[in-house]
Amino acid sequence: MTFSTRVKSTGDFFQATTLWEPEDNRGRDVHGLAPGESYLGHLFTGTKMSPENGSLNVSFENYKSEVLTAGELELIYAEKIHLQRAYTKEG
Repeated sequence: MTFSTRVKSTGDFFQATTLWEPEDNRGRDVHGLAPGESYLGHLFTGTKMSPENGSLNVSFENYKSEVLTAGELELIYAEKIHLQRAYTKEG
């Protein structure tokens, strides 16, 4: 199970996919944001989020795998999330 969050310091969208324990070579399914935990997931940088009728439209510039702590994140609640890459003039 995954869950969607916003990075407090940047406002970027982060989708947590795996409970991360650095000394363990196995990932575990995530079930929600819990204090003291770390999460591996997809960080969508340069995001702009706009709610629309229970859905959330997320425009992003790029994405990468990242590990973030629960303290860096806040949950996002939306029935549906639509991700769309924002294209620049350069490409």
